[in-house]
Amino acid sequence: MLKIIFLITVLVNLVFFSFLHRVAVALERHEQEREDIVIRELVVNNDNKYRTVICKNEEEGIKELRSLVDTSRIEECWIFLPPEERWVEIGSGAVPETRVDDHFITKVGVDVQFMESVMAKNNSLIVYHIHPTYSLFLEHQMRKCRENGQPMKEKEVKKARTEFLIKRAYPSGQDLGNMIENTMEFIKKNPGGNIMFKICSHYGITECYLTKEGKIYFICDNYPDLFEKIVRICMKMHRDAALAVENYEQKIRKKVNLLYRIKMHSKQKKRSFLRANNGSKFEIDPFTLINKAFEAMSSDYLKVAFTPYTQRE
Repeated sequence: MLKIIFLITVLVNLVFFSFLHRVAVALERHEQEREDIVIRELVVNNDNKYRTVICKNEEEGIKELRSLVDTSRIEECWIFLPPEERWVEIGSGAVPETRVDDHFITKVGVDVQFMESVMAKNNSLIVYHIHPTYSLFLEHQMRKCRENGQPMKEKEVKKARTEFLIKRAYPSGQDLGNMIENTMEFIKKNPGGNIMFKICSHYGITECYLTKEGKIYFICDNYPDLFEKIVRICMKMHRDAALAVENYEQKIRKKVNLLYRIKMHSKQKKRSFLRANNGSKFEIDPFTLINKAFEAMSSDYLKVAFTPYTQRE
C-alpha cells in the first residue's frame, strides 16, 4: 500500500509539473510586469502584482523559512544570491492544498523568465522553497474515521502526522522535475556557475542536485524526451525510497518482537536496545527514515541529501 501511495503521488505531481511547464510561457509577459518591493522579512506572497525582495544572509533567511513552514498553507519559492545576501521571490500562482478526486495536491509555479534572467547574471544561486506542515489530507482522514464511527486515537493521530511530516521532507515529482529542467537551463546560460535546490520542511533542509553524469544524461533536444526521462527517474526514486523505508521498518519490528519473545530476568539487553532506538519500543526516529529514503533515492545521476535544523544551529 505504501508503494502504491508513493507512485500515485509521483504521477500526480509530474502531471502538474507538465501542466505548469505548458502554461509558463503564457504567464511570462504578465510576470515581467511585477514590481519589486523590498521588505524586511520573508513572507508567502500569492499576489502576482509584485515581487518581494529581502536583504538577509542565508542563516537568517532559513530561520524565517522555518516559521513559514509552520504557519503557511501554501508553498512559496525564492532565489537566494549568496554574494549579495539577497532573497528574491520567484513563486507564482501558489494555491493551498486542494482535493482533486481522491488526491490532495499543492502547487506553486515559477516566474520562469525572471528566473532565467537571474541565472544569466549570477554564477552562484540557491533556489529555496517550503513544504508547509498543514495537511488537508490528514484532516480528511480524521474526518472519515469519525464519520465511520471509529475516530482516530491520540496515538494514531500522532503517528499519522509524523508520517506526513516525514514525507514532506521528500522532494515531490514536481520538485525533481523543476530542479532537473532549471539545472539544465542554468548550465546553458552559465556553464561555470553553481546552482542548488533546497526544500525547507518540518525536520530540516533537503537538497537535490544533478551529478556530472546526470547533467550529461538529461541533455535533450526537445521537451518530450526530457519529460520522459524525468518521469522514469522520479518513478524509480520514489519506488526505491518506499521499499527502503518499508524494509527498515520491518527490520525494527522483527527486533522488537524478538526482544519480547526472549525470556529475560535482566533488563540490561532491553535498555540497550531501546537506547539504540531513541528510547522507544515502537517509534522509529524520523531522521533515520528520511536518510534511509534519501540513500535509496540517490543514484549516479541525481543525489538527495538531508540536513536537520539542529546541525545548522
